[in-house]
Amino acid sequence: MLDEALRKLPKEWRLSPNVTLTQEPDSCGPDVSQDLEISTDDAGAGPFLILKTDRWALDKEDIDALRDLLVAILAHADEVFEPEDGGDA
Repeated sequence: MLDEALRKLPKEWRLSPNVTLTQEPDSCGPDVSQDLEISTDDAGAGPFLILKTDRWALDKEDIDALRDLLVAILAHADEVFEPEDGGDA
């Protein structure tokens, strides 16, 4: 699922190994590249997403690709989550 979501990303987006998307500045923003850091955490009730960015411009035709990526990252986190107490996830 994650691999499929990554293939659907707009070619202008770049994904780093630490799950940070990077794109060129948009025409309305400051002249700096844009980074969107995506991570997950789990407080015991299941994984959730954490998004960090100063600015991330998104065209409406890219919304589905970003949604698919976020869903895939969350599904992957759910698959690999191992509770600290050794119980079932």
